Amino acid sequence: AAGSPVAPRAPAVQQRRHPPTLTMVVEALEARCEKRGTSAVAIRRYILAKYPSVDAVRLKHLLKRALAVGLSRGLLVRPRDSAALGASGRFKVS
Repeated sequence: AAGSPVAPRAPAVQQRRHPPTLTMVVEALEARCEKRGTSAVAIRRYILAKYPSVDAVRLKHLLKRALAVGLSRGLLVRPRDSAALGASGRFKVS
């Protein structure tokens, strides 16, 4: 046991069944393509319909984070007349 060679193991990698949340959000916004923007509820419904493997309970938190990150990175914008904060209101692709 002390001198026997041990074969190195490859790290266990879990296959993704869906793309990252921010990618799914941008895809949902491009698919909806509404002039006034798309609501967070409509984005959530689109993601759950297209990617049934997504956990609906975790999606609530992941969607909030993805929307915040998208706004801070400049990938997403709010419509001009929007005064909403957080994950409420409407969003558009910049």
